[in-house]
Amino acid sequence: MPTRALSSLLCGLGCVLVAACGGGGGDPIVVVDASIDAPIDAAIDAALPACSAPRMMCGAECVDTSSNEQACGDCTTTCTGGQVCSNSACGCPTVTIPAAPSFLQQMVSSTLLPGATIGLGGYFGATIDALVVGRVTADTTVDVPVTLDGTNLGTPPFVAFGYDLDINTQTPAAAFYATAGTLTFTKICLADAATGQTAGFTAVLRDATFAGVEGLMNPVLTPGGCTFQAAGPITMTFGNVTCPAAGQ
Repeated sequence: MPTRALSSLLCGLGCVLVAACGGGGGDPIVVVDASIDAPIDAAIDAALPACSAPRMMCGAECVDTSSNEQACGDCTTTCTGGQVCSNSACGCPTVTIPAAPSFLQQMVSSTLLPGATIGLGGYFGATIDALVVGRVTADTTVDVPVTLDGTNLGTPPFVAFGYDLDINTQTPAAAFYATAGTLTFTKICLADAATGQTAGFTAVLRDATFAGVEGLMNPVLTPGGCTFQAAGPITMTFGNVTCPAAGQ
């Protein structure tokens, strides 16, 4: 999957999640005189401890190595294959995907990835997670299961999962793709400029096994990486699904 395509979707999702967490506009802007602010900042900085455990200097940056996947426990250890950094050690996360995720925000794109329609939704659980489903735009077949086997990751049809999304960088702590199971599109609505109808679809994922990859974008499967099994069928709805039953 092209980096720019999913990055744009995650950026839009991240902006909404920031607002939902109370980071949106509407609050008054307070301008502080720099001549007053500078000595205050200096005093605060002087009072703060130096870069100390679990933080350490990695290059020119003070990094919290207790929870940083790029520097876990020390500056040179990177968590890979779906692992996350917790208490300065890399390990596989405990993942639970709801049977019917209630997306705080979801979006559909039929232009960012040629030949594909991508649905992306973010939701709050123990962490902020994201589900991404890709389907072939030209295929309007419904109720026919498609087997997912992990080949050609990032090429639709696919289901991807981003664990613990950082809403500031729009990147997950760990990324996974469904490498087993079936994906069935049960409703497909096509965009129609004449009527103003927007695109959307509903998909059901069954018997899915997810495997850790390097990067939610342009994924590379990691041999021996983390895996998890979806507990049961997962029904996901993205965009508009109010079109006639035939999907046209």
